[in-house]
This record gives sequence, structure tokens and C-alpha cells, in this order.
Amino acid sequence: MGKTTCRSPQTGAIVEKMGTVYGHTTVHPLGLAILLMLGVAMVIVKKEHAFIPVLVLACFISPAQRLVVASLDFSFVRIMVVFGVLRMVLRNEYHSFKLHAADKIMIAWAVTRMLLFTVQQRLAPSAFVYQLGTNFEELGIYFVARVLIRSIDDVRTIVKTLIILSFPVMFFFLLEKATGRNVFSIFGGVSPITEVREGRLRVQGAFAHPILAGSFWASIIPMVMAMIKKKGNTDVIALVSFISILTIIVLCSSSTPIIGIMLAFIGMAFFSFRFKMDKVRNALFIGYIALDLSMKAPVYHLLSRIDLAGGSTGHYRYLLIDKAIAHFRDWALWGVPDTTYWSEGTGETLNDIVNQYILNGVVGGMPTLILFVVMIIFAFRSIGRVIHSRALAGDDERFIWGIGASLFTHITMFIVVSYFGQIVMLWNLHLAICISMETIYAPEGVAAKLGEGQLLPIPGG
Repeated sequence: MGKTTCRSPQTGAIVEKMGTVYGHTTVHPLGLAILLMLGVAMVIVKKEHAFIPVLVLACFISPAQRLVVASLDFSFVRIMVVFGVLRMVLRNEYHSFKLHAADKIMIAWAVTRMLLFTVQQRLAPSAFVYQLGTNFEELGIYFVARVLIRSIDDVRTIVKTLIILSFPVMFFFLLEKATGRNVFSIFGGVSPITEVREGRLRVQGAFAHPILAGSFWASIIPMVMAMIKKKGNTDVIALVSFISILTIIVLCSSSTPIIGIMLAFIGMAFFSFRFKMDKVRNALFIGYIALDLSMKAPVYHLLSRIDLAGGSTGHYRYLLIDKAIAHFRDWALWGVPDTTYWSEGTGETLNDIVNQYILNGVVGGMPTLILFVVMIIFAFRSIGRVIHSRALAGDDERFIWGIGASLFTHITMFIVVSYFGQIVMLWNLHLAICISMETIYAPEGVAAKLGEGQLLPIPGG
């Protein structure tokens, strides 16, 4: 992954990430027109179609587009959150919403991260404002989705939208591959000249980085796979979209999303064992311990050997984990403002935190990291409760498993990538989908009857 340049480490009043400059208004007239049309659409369309405009924005408008008002940074995704909240208020769609335990964990994670980062940054107002904006975006997407998603068909609509969007995205990726020019550079945040590594073009379209573009599409593969078979017949559009998504990922020329494809297949392959995942987990745990004992280096040293697309920085990712463990005391309380000193004796400059778990620790210490992991556990537990409640059967059950397998794909890729840009929206949307499925199909009365051994299926059941 390419390096990320940050002023006021990890975040700050002005942060540059892949050409995106925070704290300054960057608006293209075409981008603004599209934003307004999509925002109005989000307010007026039927509830089940409310997230279509957000997904369109994510796929075709770079994250550099933003408005800054009184030092408050509103990316286009954040503005779409405003439209989503406006919709819920105007239509009174939030009146029956009840907080789930996972919702409280999500809030606790966001608040903890904000407060501890502000303390870490010596109570700098810019640090607090930055995290406030980040929380508005992440919690906003999450809770708008929690309110609006009321059935499995609502989630299917989201996946169907991504299936349809994969075709024009693939077209623009192929165009970029053929020309070496990125048409989405008119919106800023992406280079007009496509990056080349090891002689291969790394296509990214409107996405924040080639790795994140590939990871975005890799993470939805299990849900698309679950849509291919419907009532014993093949959904041709879903099948062709699956091929389109694989094409998009290959064009990104990055190892991480290719690994994501493998993870997606692994996740779906375990569908047949959905009621025996406790045994699978135990076997995997024993296997990990045995492997760790038999190797001279830690198991995570295997990351340094991964290079599926050429030019991968697996050794960097291994060092990052190794040094994070070695410097645990430094960041455990409330994180650390700069990780450059971890580089001593490595021959690398360890200031690019390409690991979502370590990033949580660096930004907000162990309290933030623990809450982040707990939220993931709640999401898996929600999918598991739906599976074990036997409230759904056939295609619906397989689709629910696909949601869990997609979650598995996300959280495993977190070991080698940290999210920013459009994929952050997709991640928080996915968390909300998992929790919403439980509240709809496995309410507390049903879930309480399940055995403790059935509550944490990974992936998805």
C-alpha cells in the first residue's frame, strides 16, 4: 500500500491522504450537482431504496469532494448523512427504533476514540473537531442504516444496487487500464495518471486508493455469491456481476483484495458447517497454536511472504504488527501521536498504519481497540442468532450467511489494510445490517433461548 502522509499524526486540522486535503473546500460544479440530485433522491424515494444514492456517490465521486463551513469539514458522504437524517425526521421513520446493545457499544467506541485522541493530542481543538466529524460520518451512516433497514429485502436491494453499479465501475476501470488516465481526477483526490507498480497499472477509479477499491468490491463478494442462486435457478445478472467484480479487483493489481477474494470463498464454503462453527473455531485455534509452536518466527511473519500481485509490502505489515506488540506500553493507555520511532533497526519508516486494529490502538489506545473488537463480536453474534433461530430458510438463510461471510472478509483484511474513503461507509453500513438482521429475525426472546456455544459463529453462523 502506498504511504499516507499525515500532519498532526494520524489525523489533525489538515490531513493529506492520497491527494485529499482536509480542512479546505474542494467542490467541482458537476460533483455538487450530482450531490444535490442524490441528496434529494435519498429524501423522496421509498425506504428500501434510500441507500441507493449513497452507493452511487461512493462509486463515482472521489472522497476529496467536501465543503468546509466554520472549520467544520463536510465530505459529500457526511452531507448525505444530513440528507438521511432529514429524511427520517420528515417521514418520522425513527419513532419505532430501539437501541440494541451493539448500538451502545458503537457509540461508546466512537466517544472513547474521540476523547482519548484529544487527550493524546494535548487537548488540541483541531483533534477534537476532526474526530467529531469522523464520528458524525461513521455513526451517521450506521444509525441511518439501523433505522431504515427493516427486512432482508432491504439488504437485498442494497446488494442488487452494487451488482448493477459493478458494470459501469468495471467500464471505467477498463477505460483507465487502457488509457492510463483516471477520468475521476476532475473531482480531485485521485491522480489523473494511473499509478504503476512493478510494470502494472493499479487502477482505482473514484476510490481513495487501488487497495481500497479492490477491498470494497471483495468485501461484497459473499453476498453477491448468495444472490446467484435463487429458488434453484441462476440469476444471470448476479453471475455476470460476479465476473465484473473479479475483473475490477484484478485491475487494482493489489494483493490485499485478491486475498479478500480467497477469504470470501472460504467464508461461503463453511455454509454447510453453519451449525457446527464452534468445532471449526476450536480446530482453527488449536491449529494456530500448533503452527506458532512449530515456527521459529510468529505466525504473523507469514505476512512477509505474501505477494500475489507483485510489489507487495508484506514485510512492512509484519514489522508493523511486531513493533506494535513490542511498544504496547507506549500506546495502550490512549494511543501514540507518532509511530515513526517504531522504525529503529527495521530499515523501514513505520508511520503508515496499514492495519485497522493497530490504527484503533494508535488513535485511541486499548480502550478504543477493545470496543472495536467487541463491536465486531456483536455483529457476528447477531448473524449467528439469526442462523440458529431458524427463522429463515433456503435462499434467505444462505443470504444471511453471505452477510456474515462478508463481515469475515472485512475483519480479516483489516490485518493488512486500514480503511479510509468510501469503504468506511460500506463498513459501517455492513455493521448496521448485521445488527438489524438480529433485531428483525432473532429478537431477544428468541436469542435468549439459544445455547451459549451458538452465539459467536465465524463467519456468519
